[in-house]
Amino acid sequence: DTLRAIPSQVLKLFGLDAMDAGMQNENDSNHHTTGIRKLFLHQSQAIESAMNGIHTVVCTGTGSGKSLCFLLPVLAKAFISLRQSQNCLKLGSAAILLFPTKALAQDQYSKLSLLLKSLQENDNSRTAPLRAGVIDGDTPHSQRDEIASECQIILTNPDTLHAAILPNWNKKPSYQSLLSRLKTIVIDEAHVYEGAFGAHVSMVLARLKRVCRVASSPSNTAVEFSDVSQCKITLKSQKAQSIPLFIACSATMIHPEQHFRLLCPIAEDEEVK
Repeated sequence: DTLRAIPSQVLKLFGLDAMDAGMQNENDSNHHTTGIRKLFLHQSQAIESAMNGIHTVVCTGTGSGKSLCFLLPVLAKAFISLRQSQNCLKLGSAAILLFPTKALAQDQYSKLSLLLKSLQENDNSRTAPLRAGVIDGDTPHSQRDEIASECQIILTNPDTLHAAILPNWNKKPSYQSLLSRLKTIVIDEAHVYEGAFGAHVSMVLARLKRVCRVASSPSNTAVEFSDVSQCKITLKSQKAQSIPLFIACSATMIHPEQHFRLLCPIAEDEEVK
């Protein structure tokens, strides 16, 4: 049922089909002959959890397809958001993908760029194309405003988030726009954030959550629009969903949920899968 709610254009990027992408059986070779990819159990559960707005932590072995667990929901939500707000300007939801190093972010950006290019080529609708960008220490300051205000997916690291984006969110309209639209935060290689470094990143994420709530409040959200009624509906939806969803991935966490809750600002009564 969850896969059926995902746009077919996004499913095709990963070789999936809503009608025939159930869980893969070890002895099932049918996907080799049909060309339809089947999900592993952890992928199916993670995608369903993330699409339903439940904080999600994925801890499986290296090479087990963890990237798909967050890329598919992130792309699907951004694509759906753009469709729903196509009569409004710059109201598509945003996602931040956090990586511990610039090299990992650049590597993931290369893969993501190919997916977005393919998505644009296969999409026959008039929906604006999804865009992704990197904001880190190597990104020229002259390009940061455009990336923050025009892209739906931002790849960065905790240092840049702490030193550049959060301190300037109320000084730069582009950063305020980004954080007001932020709906998903992905933390890749979550096991890296432990000890003093992990405590620091935990406080940065807690501040990020607070700033998102303030930035998305009606008093801080300036919107230009061409369809008044549709934009009012979108703004009301934004206000109701001002708390971002957290997704974390790692191959080497001994106690995944405990680590996840310590790292991310997730309340005790909030569900984690």
